[in-house]
Amino acid sequence: RVHYLSMCEWDGRVLRSLVDDMTWEVKVLKKVVDATYMKVEVPLHRPPPFVVEDAVVIPPNQLPLVTTRPRFVVIGAGKTGIDAVLWLLDRVDPTRITWIMPRDAWLLMREVIQP
Repeated sequence: RVHYLSMCEWDGRVLRSLVDDMTWEVKVLKKVVDATYMKVEVPLHRPPPFVVEDAVVIPPNQLPLVTTRPRFVVIGAGKTGIDAVLWLLDRVDPTRITWIMPRDAWLLMREVIQP
């Protein structure tokens, strides 16, 4: 069996809730799967990892509030970046959009690659 323990911190012996004062002593019988090993950060929760001069940095969900801006720069070609560009293309002149993305975008059809 697998037990998913969210919103907790584990020091290798004791599990502590990040929500309240609960703690549990944990005895691992077989294996621990650490799903945080990649330490993924949501861009919204940190400053950009590059210098931004004379610009306003906003998350995509705030685009409806700023369609009057003279220019838009979308950085990234993941799902969110693609969604932002498609949304902008329906609402502003395409010459106002700059899209910074890698040359080798990987877009795969899930129904073809997954069993």
